[in-house]
Amino acid sequence: MAEKAMTIYVDDLRSVGQTGKWRYWQACHLFSDPGSLDDLHDFARSIGLQPSWLHDAIMPHYDITENKRAAAISRGAIAVGRRRTVEVKRAWRAYRIEQLKAKGIEV
Repeated sequence: MAEKAMTIYVDDLRSVGQTGKWRYWQACHLFSDPGSLDDLHDFARSIGLQPSWLHDAIMPHYDITENKRAAAISRGAIAVGRRRTVEVKRAWRAYRIEQLKAKGIEV
């Protein structure tokens, strides 16, 4: 039986201003449910992102522009608001804590 593909999300665009290497005024995040990052990387590649651009934070994500957000949605990413983004971030935190505990690392 084939493994179910992970859900990929994009959150709302936010004003970010231009800082350092980032030259865009608006951005959002491309992220997935907790688990393997393979599906997220594959999806990111499909819209022209490089795996090295991943922010491996509590909730691994890519920062993306408005055009990449539109491309992601057209390829099946689900647009979500702040509430769902926070839910997924909390799920990632719990997932990562469980991973550490499974390795015998106290958290």
